[in-house]
Amino acid sequence: MIITMRRVEFMMIAGILVVMHPVPFAVSETSPNLVSLQFGFETENGQQRNEHIKYDQNALLSGGNKEMKTKPVQYRGDYSFTSDDGYQYVVKYKANENGFQPYVTAHKIVKN
Repeated sequence: MIITMRRVEFMMIAGILVVMHPVPFAVSETSPNLVSLQFGFETENGQQRNEHIKYDQNALLSGGNKEMKTKPVQYRGDYSFTSDDGYQYVVKYKANENGFQPYVTAHKIVKN
């Protein structure tokens, strides 16, 4: 539960940062029911974040009324940061019907 709470706090902080510093993003529709959302940013200290979300909108009948529901299909992204120990960490991930699948690499930053 503590991890979940920290995750929510981070998301809230990120949300505030996005409001303070507008992040360019793109929304596109490739078919009537498929919607795609992309965004990314880089901070002054070199941290980066990129995300790409595709989801399918399906019309469901509920009590005679048509109600639009969205069902995530695929969520991909990456982020990177340089830690105090001089390594740049890059986390690439995807989440879909098979769950969350991260891939992490670390590279030593050599300063001249």
